[in-house]
Amino acid sequence: MTPPNPFRPTRFEHHDHPLIWLSPNVQLLEGLKSVYVAGTRGSGKTSLLKAVNWRERLYNPTVRDQLGSNPPDYVAVYFRLPDFLTSAIGLIDWTLCFPDSPAPELVGYEIFSQLIEFVGAQLICEAISSLRATQRFSYSTDDEDALVNAILGRYPPLARAVGDEGCQGLDGLSVVFRRLHQRLNVLITRGQVHDALAISLETQPGVFINELASALRDLACTAEGSCSAGFHLKICIDDCETLQPAQQRFLNSLVRSTRNPLFWVVSYVSVDYDSTNTVHYSQTLSDADRTQLLLDDMGSTEFYRLCEGVSLLRIYYSDPGLRSVPLSELPRDFFGLDDLLGKVSINALLANQAAHSLSAEFAQLVERARASDLRKGRNHVPPIFETYVLEKLGHRLADEREANLQAYLRRKNVAAMLTIFAEFRITNIPYVGARTIVSLSNLCIRDYLELIGSIYDEALRRKEIRAVADLQQRETPLSQDVQRVGVRNSSRAKLDGIRNIIERDWAEATRAVEFIGKLTAQLQSNPNAESTLATPERGNFIFDLSALDQDKGGPPGRRAFITRVLRRCEADGLLRPARPDQNDDDDAHELAFHLHRRFAPEFGFSYRGPYGLLRMPMAEFAEMCEGSAETLDALVDRAYQRISRDIPTDHPKLL
Repeated sequence: MTPPNPFRPTRFEHHDHPLIWLSPNVQLLEGLKSVYVAGTRGSGKTSLLKAVNWRERLYNPTVRDQLGSNPPDYVAVYFRLPDFLTSAIGLIDWTLCFPDSPAPELVGYEIFSQLIEFVGAQLICEAISSLRATQRFSYSTDDEDALVNAILGRYPPLARAVGDEGCQGLDGLSVVFRRLHQRLNVLITRGQVHDALAISLETQPGVFINELASALRDLACTAEGSCSAGFHLKICIDDCETLQPAQQRFLNSLVRSTRNPLFWVVSYVSVDYDSTNTVHYSQTLSDADRTQLLLDDMGSTEFYRLCEGVSLLRIYYSDPGLRSVPLSELPRDFFGLDDLLGKVSINALLANQAAHSLSAEFAQLVERARASDLRKGRNHVPPIFETYVLEKLGHRLADEREANLQAYLRRKNVAAMLTIFAEFRITNIPYVGARTIVSLSNLCIRDYLELIGSIYDEALRRKEIRAVADLQQRETPLSQDVQRVGVRNSSRAKLDGIRNIIERDWAEATRAVEFIGKLTAQLQSNPNAESTLATPERGNFIFDLSALDQDKGGPPGRRAFITRVLRRCEADGLLRPARPDQNDDDDAHELAFHLHRRFAPEFGFSYRGPYGLLRMPMAEFAEMCEGSAETLDALVDRAYQRISRDIPTDHPKLL
């Protein structure tokens, strides 16, 4: 029987028992401040929120094994918006529903806030009660009943919702809150908004949930030593990008009203959420109100450690033979990505390819490198890419760069490799090695798992490994051929999977990806253009939508159509926001992207990502999206020629 792949499934929600790696970012969520967590799909947002959830902390062995038995100084609850919040509330015209109100949107804010507060109240009550049953808290039933009676007495709508069966303790109170938010959902869905107001509490938004949190904190901390001075409660809300703009302002306003001991953790896909505006004039959400955690800005070293940690966890819990050894007691060399995938140099890759190439010109380049004076005696691998760059650009490097020539040449290593392969017609570019695989993931842990999972499948097929245990404490890395094929399969799978993730415009999205991928590869590997090596790897594109308005020959609605395609590609992780250089003038531009690096093996561009910004030729891009009769390659060539005229090549000092 084929052993299961430890790196799949890649989605957190598809696990029976989710594996949660506690990254250092968890500590940020644990502080005495609300946090907004933003990132593309698959970047680990849900895992972060789940990592602080009381239920995972109590029952998930992968979390307990990393934390030990010490309870945290907070209780955090978690819910996903689609599970509780109907989209119908976003379709309500508040002005039409409340024409006599001087501020109809504030009425909508009141109803929205009440719904969120009821959900949070239900989950907090359940959490405190459940933790008391595990002896985390030791308050008396008399104190619990006194708190419940005080709350019911203060808020008549809650008392009316109790019914004839009464309300016993926090468990009974949580049932009341669940009943109320379910009732609100039904009334809103049926358009009975005025009836929804009838069961709302007569308080300002946020007041009730803050008062309840304070009362529950006092109850939980009744016994001496139960809590620290900083004990608090958290409400974690996932998938907030599903909120419409007005609802986003409502939630931001609710977060702004928070008071210790209650804090919020709000998670959303970066592109689809306004994290600043509120419903109140001139009041915005600032850094004083919440911390922003941008997962897409994670450093490469931090992401490498995350990939390594997630891999270790997957391997450990996939191998039954390891369960007798506590996770914390595994040897330091138990697993490492460098051990599994190896460290590789560009020159070593080139030398290996040259040994199997039939190109006499390639062999001659290697011989010239062996005879050169560069890096003599440092290793046994000839300085192939350095020799190639100097032969192409040596006449232009007689300037102040001579003092730091080696540093400049190292920056050109990937561009040189791609150009060499293009010039000598080598198609199997080796995207191999630990750092390369992690870089191809483009800061997305789900893409990393897809890549490493595909490599695992290929290694099984070729019998380089026979079980999960073969991934541990390796003396030699997996072969470069296994890695190359596995990575290429994963890259192709991402392209082929566009149709499955995008129901509308999937064909246009696929063409957009292919267009950008081929254009990027041509910019980075054309051996006939001096700019290929004289400039950094290009591939960050400004999509100037205003240019579509000026195109009188285009079909109506072209700008809206292209915008929709680009935004959908961004939301689904096919395009990543470009990070412009400090000197780039992009103030007037709304959209700037590069293609996800996992596509690099499919199209043949750099795995380490592009630099600078280029203007995308919008006429060719729009024609391609619209299904032009002209071939894709012909459109790419036209776009390349347009861009080439604007790339400065008078001096290579651009890195």
